[in-house]
Amino acid sequence: MVEDVRWQPALEVSVRFADGLATRTEVWQFRQSTIGAYPHDGLLHYHLWAADRVTEIDLRWLKDIVEQVEKAILAAVSADCKSQNATRRQRQMVRQVALANERARQRSGLADIFGNPFRPARIDHRFLGWNDGTIPKLAQVIYEGRAFDHLPILADALEEAGCSDLDILGHLRGPGPHVRGCWVVDLCLGLS
Repeated sequence: MVEDVRWQPALEVSVRFADGLATRTEVWQFRQSTIGAYPHDGLLHYHLWAADRVTEIDLRWLKDIVEQVEKAILAAVSADCKSQNATRRQRQMVRQVALANERARQRSGLADIFGNPFRPARIDHRFLGWNDGTIPKLAQVIYEGRAFDHLPILADALEEAGCSDLDILGHLRGPGPHVRGCWVVDLCLGLS
């Protein structure tokens, strides 16, 4: 199945909204214009719906968002299988793999955003002032540029400043995936 990237502009608008750079009206207008452009695209509409809900940062919606995205992915996979004349058994296998992949992707993304809720980490504020504010400056560059390949550099800077928290350092040096809203970057920016 070819990955559909038409939902990414919706995510961009949502991220701009979360950063205070777009209004709720802009998010709504973008959603309306996209619905008109793709009136029969269920997967795209679920992504728009999910992105719209994420801008509200309301965890009550999280379970519903996950379920709707999974339903949309399964519908897209089913349509793809039908167009390729797959057998019933093949369709079931493809659906199971697609669902497992999506759930793994969601778990990874949520872990990157929320960290371990049972062991919340803290950053000593002295680290943030270290070397003329190098750590928040570096975190800002990573955040704005989505430069997640620079996370190990941030880990090195934190370690040089005196941080020895293995959860923080391990997360920054880990394989990811990393997304905008990474809990450690947010800690370094004072957003958590």
